[in-house]
Amino acid sequence: MVKDWFEINIGRWERNMKVKKIKRFLRCQPLLSFSKNLFFLWFFGGLIVGYIRFGYFQYDYLLKSKNNDNFFIIEWFLLPILTIQKLSYGIDA
Repeated sequence: MVKDWFEINIGRWERNMKVKKIKRFLRCQPLLSFSKNLFFLWFFGGLIVGYIRFGYFQYDYLLKSKNNDNFFIIEWFLLPILTIQKLSYGIDA
């Protein structure tokens, strides 16, 4: 009786460990983690490089006005894209 109870609980524990391993594997997929890290590296790297290399108001000609309320928000998303584009085609492009 005690032996049967012990074997049942050990079997249940082994199944739980298998489920935890599967969940851990699905939660830590290397490709998803790599692509997410690559995106953050691109985005914040683009911001840093753009602000240092090209200056704060370099892309103002696209927006035509510094008094626009959405200027900072729009530039925040445009600057990494334009910076990387400018770096990939050369500085004089």
